[in-house]
Amino acid sequence: MTELSESRNEFYEKLIHSFQNDADPQIYDKIYSNLCGLLAHGDLNNKEYDLLKEVLYELERI
Repeated sequence: MTELSESRNEFYEKLIHSFQNDADPQIYDKIYSNLCGLLAHGDLNNKEYDLLKEVLYELERI
């Protein structure tokens, strides 16, 4: 896994925790939308793809 991939993974893992502190709804919507776009069009390896899907699932539950 590349250094960039490792950085992405750390970012995704921390993202859920930031939303557990009642993020501003507009910021939440913008970030959620951007993550969905990345999932649809991003150049992700399998691990990143699976992790991003997990992050989006967790954000939908908040």
